[in-house]
Amino acid sequence: MSQPTPATENTVSRQEILEVARLARLGVDEDTASSYADDISDVLKLMQTLGSVDTTDIKPLSNIHEVC
Repeated sequence: MSQPTPATENTVSRQEILEVARLARLGVDEDTASSYADDISDVLKLMQTLGSVDTTDIKPLSNIHEVC
């Protein structure tokens, strides 16, 4: 079994999607795999952006309604 290597830390390749689909025994075609890879990569990039926000002086909330 080949091990797909990620293109970068913030992207998921079409090949990785196809490999996971194969392991999960899901029928995912090439076009759908490309679409999934793009969507997941976008989410990962957003998560990196959110992770880089300075929250030093922000108190954590246990419930968002505490702000009201």
